Amino acid sequence: MSLRIVLADDEPTARLRLCRMLSQIEGNTIVAECRNGRELIDAMESYVLDLVFTDIEMPGMDGFHAVSRSNRSNGPLIVFTTAYPQYAARAFDLHALDYLVKPIESERLVECLRRAHQARLPLAGALSDPSDAAPPTGWRSRFFVVDGAKHTFVEAHEIDWIEAADYYACLHVGGKRYLVRKTIQHLAGTLDPTRFVRVHRSAIVHVEQVRHMVREGRRGGYLVLANGSRVPVSSAYWANVLSVFAGWRTRSGDFGGKRWQSW
Repeated sequence: MSLRIVLADDEPTARLRLCRMLSQIEGNTIVAECRNGRELIDAMESYVLDLVFTDIEMPGMDGFHAVSRSNRSNGPLIVFTTAYPQYAARAFDLHALDYLVKPIESERLVECLRRAHQARLPLAGALSDPSDAAPPTGWRSRFFVVDGAKHTFVEAHEIDWIEAADYYACLHVGGKRYLVRKTIQHLAGTLDPTRFVRVHRSAIVHVEQVRHMVREGRRGGYLVLANGSRVPVSSAYWANVLSVFAGWRTRSGDFGGKRWQSW
């Protein structure tokens, strides 16, 4: 499958460099080059595209506004390219596939294209295991977080569970905790609902991390995760939890290699 690509950057040398890098990697077709956000919108409306590489700071209209104003319902995947790492959080709020900091390294570009190809592959249908299927392109796949003195990325599949923290949310990832500046209500609408389930007004869990469910009368109960954490399930969400987990058990019969017991 060849990716149909548009590049947007007001610097000719930056466009030329990226064109050369892409031409050296098989499976890419550059459909158009744009000098600003207005031209990018025109290109996105004129061509059938798979992928857009866009700079952020451009004259007239920046990359963020161009992407926001375009029709994204069935649109291309977006990769932001910039010399400024501080825009990453906003980029992923717009469900960007990736965020490449200039000068772009060839290894990062190859990885970005691999993910784009994977996201654009047609569903394998009945031959594939539903539990292994890639989430829809629109679901959030990673988070930009602060880890001590550095900024890093957390992949959605690495998250054990998410806890509400006022106007923030706390990501629990392999014994570490990361704050993101989003409410749990917002995150609940951006994560793949077949892999993440709201179990409490203050908690979302990653389905694959659940090992046991315990019911405690009418008050709800709690989930025991693979790392031993106990996450409360309120009575208001219990039916939703059962429906999601029953679907998983019907498809695969187990979670994380451990057979489920009845509940």
